[in-house]
Amino acid sequence: MTTLASVIDTYLGCIRPKENLIPMTIHFDETDDRKFRVSDAGRCRLYRYWKRQGKERQQPDAKGLRIMEVGNIYHAWLSYALHESGVLLDSEIEVENEHCKGHADVFVNVDGQYILYDLKTISSKQAGYMLSNGCKVKKEHAYQVLSYYMMMDKGEIFTKDQRTTCLIMPHECRIAYITREEMEIIAEIPVDQDLLPHVKKDWQILISAWKKQEEPQANPEAWECKFCPYKATCNKSVFLA
Repeated sequence: MTTLASVIDTYLGCIRPKENLIPMTIHFDETDDRKFRVSDAGRCRLYRYWKRQGKERQQPDAKGLRIMEVGNIYHAWLSYALHESGVLLDSEIEVENEHCKGHADVFVNVDGQYILYDLKTISSKQAGYMLSNGCKVKKEHAYQVLSYYMMMDKGEIFTKDQRTTCLIMPHECRIAYITREEMEIIAEIPVDQDLLPHVKKDWQILISAWKKQEEPQANPEAWECKFCPYKATCNKSVFLA
């Protein structure tokens, strides 16, 4: 299959005017927790409930903020490169409904295939582990991109700061994993759309709990509690013992 990596490699081999080397980007506010964030899809429902509720939590340290900013910078550059290469349909597509809000990373047309990508920057160490273990998509990453897909399928999206109708739906959803150090796309993995019923059920349980204003049952993956900003006060952490 044609990949983003091959598109970017071709782009890097082209001679470009100096003034076109630095992309101009818009940074979206991801700190507005009045709605559930699509970027939190697939994570512990109690974590997501508390986050929307505004419960006090530990904030990222300087290192964490730097890591997130590197991801933002790379996403912006990659979107610019895809635009210059002629394959980008849109980027940072804002999707929103009554309870959820988020921004889908990039939507491209490569060889007639409309593909929705979620971009994940990881360390070289994480990349090595992933490559040695069969390059499997993490559950929460799959749930995120499929959530964007579902919200685009409702027909109403925000693009270029204006509400519009989504006339073209992706043929496929993929996760692209990119190393922070080398800026290398090490894997582009299609996401199985058979997971859609599970994604819908996850959101239904969470939104139902919100409507009732009842805390949902915690359902963290093994890694979540260790890094959870609520771990100091949560008594439902089952993986910390």
